[in-house]
Amino acid sequence: MSLKNLLSKTVTDLGKRKKFSFGAGKPHTADQYGVGDVSGWIPSGIDLIDRSLGGGLPLGRISEIFSDDEANGKTTLLLQFAIQCQKQDGIVVLLDSEAALDRSRAGTMGLDLEKLITFGPETVEDGFEFIDALVQNIAEDKDLQNKPILIIWDTIAAAPTRTEKAAAKKEGDAFAGGMVEKPRIIAKALRNYVQEFFKYKVHLALVNQSITNVGNKNPYGPKYVTPGGKAIKFYATLRIKVRRTGYIGDARSLEAGDQKMGIKVTVTAVKNKLALPFQDVETFLYGNTGYCNVMSNANWLLANKSPLLQQKGGRYYLTSKKCTFWKGLREAVLADPEIQAKWTAEVAKAIPLPPNRAVDPKTGWVMRVEGTPLAEAPETEEAPGV
Repeated sequence: MSLKNLLSKTVTDLGKRKKFSFGAGKPHTADQYGVGDVSGWIPSGIDLIDRSLGGGLPLGRISEIFSDDEANGKTTLLLQFAIQCQKQDGIVVLLDSEAALDRSRAGTMGLDLEKLITFGPETVEDGFEFIDALVQNIAEDKDLQNKPILIIWDTIAAAPTRTEKAAAKKEGDAFAGGMVEKPRIIAKALRNYVQEFFKYKVHLALVNQSITNVGNKNPYGPKYVTPGGKAIKFYATLRIKVRRTGYIGDARSLEAGDQKMGIKVTVTAVKNKLALPFQDVETFLYGNTGYCNVMSNANWLLANKSPLLQQKGGRYYLTSKKCTFWKGLREAVLADPEIQAKWTAEVAKAIPLPPNRAVDPKTGWVMRVEGTPLAEAPETEEAPGV
């Protein structure tokens, strides 16, 4: 089934308001590993991020990405995962509730816009009904069951309920359903989908916003909370927090120059049931091209005093090459795949994967080793303030 036909059929099914019954298709991950197991991970292409997350976004699971402020790199990070998913003939579906996608910038980063399925849900109910119809079509198509599918909802916090939408069109109480209406809708939907995603190579990534915790009377409590209730927190296998920690520019050092070219972003998994959580990694995000694997690795090598890269008196020493400027270093490494491979190996050595998974040499994706248990990490309480 082509992407155009998949989108057309899904929308048609929505119009018919069919009552879907799951389980029509042959389970994918349940056959080989057992119900609830993960067969592989969608990478971002950024070594530090993928290694700290245990491989990337786990197939068949749900994740949440959030930050305490705007313009921290949430959407751009998910675009990185989407690009890698498309490279392996995967399907990327974007539910854009707040018109957050810059199509020209996404194309510059490497996203194939012709193969991107986009849907703008007017309400949160519409969004989950679209996912409902999409999963049903996956269950009926064997070809789709063998492809990795990444569903991104950016952002679920921006989608109103049908009650709010109706009140906006005519006079009425936008909060007639009460404060708990939206959390109840989300909780009900996730209860149904969390089991269905286990059967296929589907990952649902929910982008969430942060709001001020005005009801917090504890001065040591969290200043920000994510809206939508606690259902997303509980059903998400992976919760990623991103925060802007500085700026980068065309300067002779790591510090930003007068012209801001991007930001430094620290990525932390505040919940990870499949790998060790709370590992902070600092990455470099450029305004036009997104996250840069080369510069992120270079920053990590300098911070860890690796012999592969040294800085002395404003100059950067790269094996037998000498780079005067930081920009020159980036260009030199991008032109030499051998150096990039050495840097990747250095990061992999310092941040090893769990013993039940390995990197596929053909795709570069982290995959489950057949016959090994999933060995989920024990539940860990979240750090204060997340």
